[in-house]
Amino acid sequence: MTSPSYESVQDPASRFSEHKAVILLVDISGTMKIMTAMAPLDFAVFLDDFYQLCARQVAHVGGEVVTYSGDAALAIFDADAAVAAVDAVNAIRADFQAICTAHGVQADIGANIHLGDVVDGVFGPTAVRDITGSAVYHTFRMGGGPGLRISEPVYRKLPSAARNPWKKQKAQVTYVLP
Repeated sequence: MTSPSYESVQDPASRFSEHKAVILLVDISGTMKIMTAMAPLDFAVFLDDFYQLCARQVAHVGGEVVTYSGDAALAIFDADAAVAAVDAVNAIRADFQAICTAHGVQADIGANIHLGDVVDGVFGPTAVRDITGSAVYHTFRMGGGPGLRISEPVYRKLPSAARNPWKKQKAQVTYVLP
């Protein structure tokens, strides 16, 4: 079997679309501790329960999980659905505790939400759907650990009454060795 030449690959415009979206990254905080304490099959069931929860809660508020990787789910929402993304995380965090109890583990959820331009499409020879772009990478780099982090563009999309509990953090200092 020969691989297709570059010229025979489908036109990129037919495989990709660029649009503004709210991006949600949600993952389990403390996965390594859980994984080492559980049998591999038990961990797989725990992880599947988490994936099912994410899919259900994200879809419930109008979003869509695009991909799962490791202990994380990456989802997108319409550009005007910042409140829905926050609601999804709050529902996931609340229901996740029941999953933890059922599996006899302690863990929490960490999530990052950002608003920006994404390229959505099917990638690679297996045509797997995914999203990419600087906004996606920004979402991944917003921080980790338990809790919910939102970017400034998401914060500005929240109604005034919903902004009260949020505290603005200073940017982390980064040192670079040339």
